[in-house]
Amino acid sequence: MLRPCFLQVQVPAEDRDLLRFLWWPEEIVIKSWLSTEWWLICSVPRHLRVALLSLFGSVLRTIVTISVLWQSTRCYTHFYVDDCLVSVASESEAVFLCQELSALCARGGFKLTKWVSNHRSVLAAIPHEERAKEVKDLDLDNDALPVERALGVQWCVQSDSFKFKITLKNRPLTRRGILSVISSVYDPLGFLAPIILTAKKFVQDLCRRRLGWDDPLPPSVARDWMAWLEDLHLLEHWEVSRCLKPVDFGDLASAQLHHFADASEEGFGTVTYLLLHDISGRVHCAFVMGKARVAPLKPVTIPRMELTAAVVASRMDKLWKKELQMELKDSVFWTDSTSVLKYIKNETSRFKIFVANRVSEILKLSKVSQWRYVNTLNNPADLASRGAKVDAFLKNDSWLCGPDFLLEPESSWPTNPEVVAEPLGVDPEIKVVVVNMVQVEQASPMEKLINYFSSWLSLKRAVVEDMDAAEKVIVRFCQRTRYPEEFACLEKGECLKKTSHLYKLNPILDDGLIRVGGRLSRAAMPVEAKHPVILAKDLHLARLILCHVHQETGHSGRNHMLSHLRQRYWIPGACAAIRKILAKCVICRRLSAVPGHQKMSDLPLSRITPDEPPFSRVGLDCFGPFEVKRGRAVVKRYGLIFTCLAIRAIHLEVLSSLDTDSFINGLRRFVARRGQVLEIRSDNGTNFVGAERELKEALEKLNHTLINGMLLQKNVKWIFNTPAASHHGGAWERLVRSVRKVLNSILKTQNLDEEGLVTVFCEAEAIVNSRPITKASTDPNDLEALTPNHLLLLKSQPSLSPGLFEKADVYARRRWKQVQYMSDLFWKRWLKEYLPSLQERQKWNRVRRNFIPGDIVMLVDDMAPRNSWITARVLDTVSDKNGLVRTVRIKTKTSILDRPITKVCLLQEAEEQ
Repeated sequence: MLRPCFLQVQVPAEDRDLLRFLWWPEEIVIKSWLSTEWWLICSVPRHLRVALLSLFGSVLRTIVTISVLWQSTRCYTHFYVDDCLVSVASESEAVFLCQELSALCARGGFKLTKWVSNHRSVLAAIPHEERAKEVKDLDLDNDALPVERALGVQWCVQSDSFKFKITLKNRPLTRRGILSVISSVYDPLGFLAPIILTAKKFVQDLCRRRLGWDDPLPPSVARDWMAWLEDLHLLEHWEVSRCLKPVDFGDLASAQLHHFADASEEGFGTVTYLLLHDISGRVHCAFVMGKARVAPLKPVTIPRMELTAAVVASRMDKLWKKELQMELKDSVFWTDSTSVLKYIKNETSRFKIFVANRVSEILKLSKVSQWRYVNTLNNPADLASRGAKVDAFLKNDSWLCGPDFLLEPESSWPTNPEVVAEPLGVDPEIKVVVVNMVQVEQASPMEKLINYFSSWLSLKRAVVEDMDAAEKVIVRFCQRTRYPEEFACLEKGECLKKTSHLYKLNPILDDGLIRVGGRLSRAAMPVEAKHPVILAKDLHLARLILCHVHQETGHSGRNHMLSHLRQRYWIPGACAAIRKILAKCVICRRLSAVPGHQKMSDLPLSRITPDEPPFSRVGLDCFGPFEVKRGRAVVKRYGLIFTCLAIRAIHLEVLSSLDTDSFINGLRRFVARRGQVLEIRSDNGTNFVGAERELKEALEKLNHTLINGMLLQKNVKWIFNTPAASHHGGAWERLVRSVRKVLNSILKTQNLDEEGLVTVFCEAEAIVNSRPITKASTDPNDLEALTPNHLLLLKSQPSLSPGLFEKADVYARRRWKQVQYMSDLFWKRWLKEYLPSLQERQKWNRVRRNFIPGDIVMLVDDMAPRNSWITARVLDTVSDKNGLVRTVRIKTKTSILDRPITKVCLLQEAEEQ
């Protein structure tokens, strides 16, 4: 049996007395070790030995083994503890190296065994007993070479490529379980870095949510995580060539490392390629290594993230220059961030510590001339910074092969843009030394007093007890502060200069106050209205007076405020000042705020998908109750309506009650009669719009979990609309009104029994399904308007047009041909006549400002007066594919709610806070 390698290291005779120990099988015997042991740390102080034995025993053993290997063979760079990995250019060189290494190691007492090679001739030259166990019994002429593990990586010896064996153990759906699975995917060279980054983002998201190690995952995260695990098995048939240089590649003319760096809000990463040129002009780009890291939880700016990725790229260059041990041209570094290029090339500005330290490290490991710009589309490191799903990753060759432009002449490579230094103070990373000179202006006590108050009445009370006297004192002070030149002229009895803002008002001086002279001195009006006091609109006092007038006039409009103001005061430019008061008045906003709306979105797929059977995708709603006779008693029944979203047909069911069992039975009857359903849409279960109070209370008691479970068994997807978003279900809400109109015209005239109600429902269904869904024409030569019954009953007699089936098939004896022809005819007309009619947006035709987190809004409640509507703050938004916000998450004093934008009014924008 072979001994461990470290037991092969002998201790010199002069040192063996230091390794004495007591042995007593029968009597005490003093012995000493002849070989090294893992606990051999004699030079360490005694009080540290116990800790070092438990923590660093394996490290010390490794150090001793490697040092002895180096002294014995002088080729320690190919050894990883007791494993040797080495590549050579030819088979003869490999055979010679095997013999030499075996002889050199034997000199030091080490015997190399378990040899494996990707060439059969090399294996044939190795003694049978020294080959790896997997290849000992192989017929080297016929049998395929096995898959070996090389430092934890699966190496397919036959194809000379790296593979991935995905063996996922059953781990709990917790943060600890996810981390265990991620750690089990061993990928030291970063072949799968974009895929692993996607999984790391799951862990980071759980950290952001402050979930414990063993807390169950939220349903949305668990669903995404299981999808990631299922896709991971696609990697079992994926492989990467081990050799950096193709087999048929000629003698090398040059070799060069290319490092790509990129960052995003989600992460940052780098990828390194080796660009080879042979003497015949052939070019080959080989993947060397990739790295991907998630962004820190603490927010960091994108330029800083890009700079961090550039640092990683420069470290990768230092590593691979050492490891490749070949002659290399100056490396090239690529980034799609002009900020990084600006930082690296800047020689004048001083940066803040974060940027300065990283720029310093980059310049220690590279030169400015080595850094180049590449756009995002051609940057393969973009995958490392954002992550990728397995299927998309397998279809993208740029990660393993590099960008296409590397295979072209250097003159065709992307050129660096003009990098212009930012003006001082524009770039937040530039360290600016600012010398502040402050000139302190001493405000008078009176001015401080005026600016302290936010109410005109409170200010007057604080000056003197007499309100009129206080008003005169305050106004006189403000006028003398704002119009000193005008006061001087009026006191001397001189006319104002034409450059004065008050020139057209012909001001007069009365009791120390500047008043409007004007042209109304003979009017039968109060003196204060004929000669109002003049105030400048930019004074704090003017704003206090306008707010007071606004409250006195009951929050009225601009004209009413202006007329009331000029009974005592004249403020030049008052209209603009009043507009500001109205814009900031919270009460006025509450009274006049308009519910938010956005440009109408595109129609969903369920409404424009042709050729699916009727009722494949439906909208669901409840209505009622209806009173019917049962014997001498009167009982209540409810209606359940299903609307086909494509052909706008309806199906009605009668429910004996609105408990869960009755609701499920109605669904089952519908599916049994109309066929398999793919998708059901409805209002939120506790917010059925338009329902009466009694119906709402019944709907709230439904067990939606049980109903959804029944639908899942039939592969039916049930989608709830956002609470209170009635317009999301307009396709079926409108038809509920049509059904009610028919039913109310019949049921109000007589009391029906239960059988009669079912009959009325069927008749109402037939009436609604016979309505035209396209425009009817008065021209007898035109086709008749399409109705849902054209496809449901196939009994209408439309004018027929050519189709995939012959017209004669209508009269054929085979019923299936008739049905097929009629269905085909309906869908053709549906595409040509009905769908184009949905093209125009009837309202909400232009893009509006999106709600953003931090906006103060008011929650629309149609059942309550506007003054009692609840105020809330926007926490988050949900946008469509065009970036338009459709739903907001708001926080009130008591709860957090999701609401469509049509159910909130904007009170205050986030920027104003």
